Amino acid sequence: MIPFFVWASQKNLSIAQLAERLGYSERQIYRLRDGVTSIHKGFIARAVMEFGDEVRPLFFDSASVKADSRQSSVIAGAQS
Repeated sequence: MIPFFVWASQKNLSIAQLAERLGYSERQIYRLRDGVTSIHKGFIARAVMEFGDEVRPLFFDSASVKADSRQSSVIAGAQS
C-alpha cells in the first residue's frame, strides 16, 4: 500500500474524509489506494496542499528520492 494511505489510516482519516478534503470521489480514492489507478502529480499536489509537506515524501520511494538528490548535487556542482 502507498505510504500516504498508511499515514492517513494512522491519522484516523477515513476514505470519505480523504475524498472530501482532496476533492475526489470515494471510488477514486479507493482506486488510488488499491493501485487500480496510478497516483498522479495532481493528487500529490492536492495532498500536500491539504496536509502539508510532511506527506510529500510518502509518495516517493527512497530509491527515487536518493537518485533525485544525487542528480541535483551533480547539476549543482556543474553550475559552480
